[in-house]
Amino acid sequence: MTQARVLRQQALQETDLARKRQSWDGALKYATRAEEIDKTSETQSLRQEAQTQLDALLGVTRLRFAPAFSAPLNAQISRMAVSDSDLYMLDATDGKILRAVIARAYARDEKFICGAGVYGSVTVGSLVDLLVLPKANMLNSSVLGVDAAGNLLYCAPGQTPRLMTLPL
Repeated sequence: MTQARVLRQQALQETDLARKRQSWDGALKYATRAEEIDKTSETQSLRQEAQTQLDALLGVTRLRFAPAFSAPLNAQISRMAVSDSDLYMLDATDGKILRAVIARAYARDEKFICGAGVYGSVTVGSLVDLLVLPKANMLNSSVLGVDAAGNLLYCAPGQTPRLMTLPL
């Protein structure tokens, strides 16, 4: 811990930015090593100070992340799109679109249907892409799913998906 304190003092007095960075980097390493042996309020404080100073020198802004869902989705999400109130996710495994409602945290809408199946006389394959639609659209749909054959599936909460095929 002594070496970390010495390097901290050097960093505080240093005017050359490269040497200041080296001193803070060294202080961080020694404080981290000291914490591995005995974690104290002093080691934590010095490590935090060194990390904050290094971040400032390097222009780093740290972000805090939290899981979007409290439970696993059990899906392989390949694409995501968001509207004002909903998060849509393309499940590459099942080829369907999942919907989550934005609240304090995301809540999965288990009743939302938008995926492969038979619609009239057309079989829609696994969806490969999605697009959030503007609120004002002719089908009152919120998201568009597309399969590999170019079939367009217009979906909205509480509605049966509507199919449109691209002319060949």
